[in-house]
Amino acid sequence: NFIIVLEGKKKVRMFPPSPLQSRYPNPLGSKGKTIQSPIDLDDPNILKKFPKFVGSDILDVNVEAGEMLFIPAFFWHQVTSVEKTLSLNIFFGDAGDNAYLEKIMKPPIWEAFKYWVLNIMEQNAKMPSFPQILRNLPEVLSKFFLKQWHEKPSEQQLSQLIAAIKKKYVTNYNILEEKKTSEGVPKLKIRGLKWRG
Repeated sequence: NFIIVLEGKKKVRMFPPSPLQSRYPNPLGSKGKTIQSPIDLDDPNILKKFPKFVGSDILDVNVEAGEMLFIPAFFWHQVTSVEKTLSLNIFFGDAGDNAYLEKIMKPPIWEAFKYWVLNIMEQNAKMPSFPQILRNLPEVLSKFFLKQWHEKPSEQQLSQLIAAIKKKYVTNYNILEEKKTSEGVPKLKIRGLKWRG
């Protein structure tokens, strides 16, 4: 992700994706496309409210007109317009069938990426199609990543993701070994994209 400021100024503070729990991610199933956190870096009582946040490596940068800043995948960031600002974001991928997945499925990004996937699973958990999603995980995940990032997960990547999902859901939904139906492969959807208004 690149933030490009065309006019004005933005203050950007970002920090690495791990350790995940010191970032206080919102509970699984929270709305939206990204993992959010209740941490407000401008709050003077931040360490009283979020004591595990102590020692976080924060990069504090001003991005002015004509400048751009690269934000690595799954880095936590808080962006504030310091004045009236016109900016744009550019998201891009890597060449290859699953090069981006290959990068984010390794430490230190894996834990944050896994939480993101589990958050989307939990967004879908109350939907009638969820048992079918669980029964068809290889196909569901393949279609999901193809749509999201134009990536085709490898068998190893699918196995790693399915193991993380099974660890969370097998005890709650003992249906993974049940026979698949002819209903077709349901879509895994990011839910709550319009909730911010």
